Amino acid sequence: MVVRKKLSDAAADDIGKVIGADGYIYNHKDSAEAIGTTASAMIAYIGSATGANEADINASKEGFTKGLAISLKDVQSQGSVWVPNWADVEPAINAYDVVRPTNVSNWFLPNAYQWMWLLRGCGSSDTPAGGDLVDGKTFKPGNLAMNRQNAGGSYMSGDYWTDTGKNSKIYIYRLKGNDNKFQLTAKTHDPAKELTSYYINAAFAF
Repeated sequence: MVVRKKLSDAAADDIGKVIGADGYIYNHKDSAEAIGTTASAMIAYIGSATGANEADINASKEGFTKGLAISLKDVQSQGSVWVPNWADVEPAINAYDVVRPTNVSNWFLPNAYQWMWLLRGCGSSDTPAGGDLVDGKTFKPGNLAMNRQNAGGSYMSGDYWTDTGKNSKIYIYRLKGNDNKFQLTAKTHDPAKELTSYYINAAFAF
């Protein structure tokens, strides 16, 4: 028997569980798909956007009352998960067509502060901070990568685009090894010359 509960009843102990397109929470991707619904995303953070850090959590993205969920796999652009150029990120996010429940936001690329809350929700001991983000800011990864894999999604490792820019550059979050930090990078790279790999992770707010 598949155990499920309504997304509107989401609580902290649901972090790491899967949200189905039918609006219910399941323990695993297979559980959602076993009854014929699409496994849309994994719950990564539970909390509202009405606290002291509201401006940083939202940062021109959709507000939320319950939390944040991340896609179960990285977003592809032009048939590849390796996206070296910022110009390809927004079209890839806008084209991401995995079915999501009603009463949640559109899919979006998390900004740096939303990344902090996703990581915090999954066990990071660091606390999201507002103000100007500095290059090289370290932030522990928590269990975000392992949680997604345990939920039936793909493992996360590498450099991920954020939606937080500074002048002509953009921040990435380095989710790999012991090098867990937000780092400024150029928006355009030549993959033939630079061995840099940037990935896209989609999120929605609920």
